[in-house]
Amino acid sequence: MTLAIAFLASVVLTGCYVTPEASVHPSRAPHVVRVMASPVCAPLLIAAEPIFERNHPGVNLELSFGSDEADVDQTDTLIRDINAGADIDLFIAGDALDVQRLMRAPLWTRPWIGNYLVVVRAGPSDLTMGDLFEGTCEVAIGLPRSALGWRTEQTLEHIGALTTVYPRLGRYAGGMHIIERVRWQGGGNWGPDETAGDVLGIVYATDARHIRLRNRGSVRIIEQLPNVPGSPITHTFAPYTPAGEAMTEWLKSALVERMALDMGYVK
Repeated sequence: MTLAIAFLASVVLTGCYVTPEASVHPSRAPHVVRVMASPVCAPLLIAAEPIFERNHPGVNLELSFGSDEADVDQTDTLIRDINAGADIDLFIAGDALDVQRLMRAPLWTRPWIGNYLVVVRAGPSDLTMGDLFEGTCEVAIGLPRSALGWRTEQTLEHIGALTTVYPRLGRYAGGMHIIERVRWQGGGNWGPDETAGDVLGIVYATDARHIRLRNRGSVRIIEQLPNVPGSPITHTFAPYTPAGEAMTEWLKSALVERMALDMGYVK
């Protein structure tokens, strides 16, 4: 209850809903905290949402993970909306690189939890890391503009595979699209040779784990890739209001941290 009061007080005492920016959204109730987050954070935030609302009566959490567009990364749609003046309390970037593309400056930015990239294949597939290093199959990765795509290329270069893999790269809008490509193309239904169409994918570890738990056997993780030294993948807070700042404190609590570690995120 104390934190709930703090959330409401942060809204009322600062007058953040009577500023010129807030007046553009007159229908918004002060007890709604709006969070826009990269889809890679979705499993954790969706699981945490009912706990937060149960523990903080009077405060509703509104989550958005961007628009699912075939040729645009979902995080890019969030950044586009934020830069256009979207009503927001807190942005959680999938990568510190995403924060650099915010034209509308947040109050501050700070690291939260981390992640890794993993190589996945379809359950029926027999592809190995040798196929990646030899360039014998398509490798599905994120779009060039996205943090996932950029990080993947950086990592492939770090492990000495980018030059070989580059001609076989397929670009897709985010981890879920990559995994769907791997699942369907690697299912053995693409020609007389069951492995003719097999695809490897490179996604965030938590995305792969989430799909594996929901659809057992549909994808398999065959390798965890190392973070590039000095450049770890870090999900990053970027609050825009005092209510957003208060939300970051709850997300950094021991309860949420335990949930994050159980889901495969890292400190």
